[in-house]
Amino acid sequence: MRFVRFATPGSIAFATLLMMTMPAATVDAAEQDPRAGQLDAIGVVDDVDQAHALNDDTARHRAMRTGVSDPSTPTGETALRVGPHGRPFLAALGAIPLITHAGATGPRGSELVTPADRFAVSQLIGVGYVVNPRFRFGAMGIFNEVLTGLPQTAHAWQFGGIAPIAIGTFDHVIIGGGPIVGYRSAGKQQSDFGAVVLSGASIPLKKGLALNVVAPATALFVHRVTVSVGVAVGVAKVF
Repeated sequence: MRFVRFATPGSIAFATLLMMTMPAATVDAAEQDPRAGQLDAIGVVDDVDQAHALNDDTARHRAMRTGVSDPSTPTGETALRVGPHGRPFLAALGAIPLITHAGATGPRGSELVTPADRFAVSQLIGVGYVVNPRFRFGAMGIFNEVLTGLPQTAHAWQFGGIAPIAIGTFDHVIIGGGPIVGYRSAGKQQSDFGAVVLSGASIPLKKGLALNVVAPATALFVHRVTVSVGVAVGVAKVF
């Protein structure tokens, strides 16, 4: 098998991981509201906002007394979605492409490359913003190096670029993706474009720190069509 000189940043998808989620907290049902019937005692409330405010006040009063939020109230719904809101995060990850398909180009036929043929690693460092516990976005710098399987005259640093990524989080599950914009490709200073889809898990540790394990699938389209699937591991910190 001929080696593929164009290293696909399989770890990029990982970046995203960057991007790492905080699980929603489970809330038990609260006991009977001691202020039940308060609306009847006060009278009819014409303003819907006033009614919501009264319900929130009732839920807060009960939570202070019992330590439990009622999931049937707006306060309980918020408690079911506990997590960071409006906070920045930093992520650092490392990835290894496990299998790469390189399409035919010119006189070169298509190839299927594994780490036994060409061992590559990627470093990903990025920042982002946690909009709410279910959504976040960020941008990762991607640097891909091929350590074995290239001619001696080839540059080990094969790819460099950036991947803006949007991520949806569902408890410990991460699903996201975005475009890849490269400024270095195939070991040369030249642009390239592609896309990444990522899925994996985020495991909360402590104080906003999370361990991320992701399976990224990436594709590049300009100089040689390549599709790569890998595994990435790293940490993310929400501030």
